[in-house]
Amino acid sequence: MKRRVYPEVSFSWIGCLAEGLMGIRPNASTRTLNTCPRLTAQTPDAALRGIPLFDGEVHLQHRGLRSSRLDNHTGGPLNWNAAFPGMHEVLYVDGKEVRANTYMDNDKPYSAVMVCVNQGSARIIEVR
Repeated sequence: MKRRVYPEVSFSWIGCLAEGLMGIRPNASTRTLNTCPRLTAQTPDAALRGIPLFDGEVHLQHRGLRSSRLDNHTGGPLNWNAAFPGMHEVLYVDGKEVRANTYMDNDKPYSAVMVCVNQGSARIIEVR
């Protein structure tokens, strides 16, 4: 049978890609988008465009486990909590050093920063 007969298969695959590979977890009550790249050597870079979020959409790009870019095309500013695997004292937000929050999840270390991404703008967060 053709996929259009079972659209839930496509939706499930896209959901697994967004949450699994891209690490996307939105929180509508705080207008926050949490991300964490989960790329591999076989998939060194990934991007999703036109992700429906809140009252618009966003574009997210991961370059390895070291850089993420978020473009905000929603109806207002949003909070972006960008996490990366590993313990890093600082992350770089648009090239500027920012102290990172570190935490453990399932015995694995992560580092994150929270930034505001204004409507119509983009931010880049990197590990160096």
